[in-house]
Amino acid sequence: GPGGETYFDDNDWVALDLLYDYRLTADPQLLSLAEQTFDFIRSGWAADPSLPCPGGVYWVDAARSRDRNTTSTAPAADVAAELYQLTGDGTYLSWAEQAYAWVQGCLAAPDGLYYDHIGAGGTVDQTEWSYNQGSMVGAGVLLSEATGQASYLQDAVHTAQAAVAHYGTGSQLASQGPAFNAIYFRNLALLDRVSPDPSYAQEMSAYGAAEWSTRD
Repeated sequence: GPGGETYFDDNDWVALDLLYDYRLTADPQLLSLAEQTFDFIRSGWAADPSLPCPGGVYWVDAARSRDRNTTSTAPAADVAAELYQLTGDGTYLSWAEQAYAWVQGCLAAPDGLYYDHIGAGGTVDQTEWSYNQGSMVGAGVLLSEATGQASYLQDAVHTAQAAVAHYGTGSQLASQGPAFNAIYFRNLALLDRVSPDPSYAQEMSAYGAAEWSTRD
């Protein structure tokens, strides 16, 4: 492209889409591109030990912001866990577990959800976006499958139930926006396949009906 700042969270979404396409087509070029994209994502890990709550993936590859976000770190764990499933390379699994543990340790909220980000000075933005909850749900499911550890699935269920209770089907969820909710629901559906709960489908259905009736 024409250049400009590069965002780690946007590259998370690209990598996940490449992996989705790879599972559909088995085109090895797509897997290779996903691995190359992940190499860039991994370069965004905040290794500076002087930072408050060291670790996490930076939001943007730019000196103007040293924020480390759930949206850059949790879906990166999703990418790494999927790459482990597809390649068997244990370094991907180790990285996924590290990223997941960082979000849990640094951005978990008392209500069972996850905050948005922590700044270089240690201030935590306590906004609870739906897509961040979804990304941690998805990471929990994928890590449960990869490791066989039940605690990851238990985490995913806990977060999903807290999210459904928090967002409901009214304005609280609608205010998140369709793009964020698409990520949230995609991961609720992933969880529902391995740990069914009718509340997930009910929330999706109610949200879909509301969007259908109110949007042009």
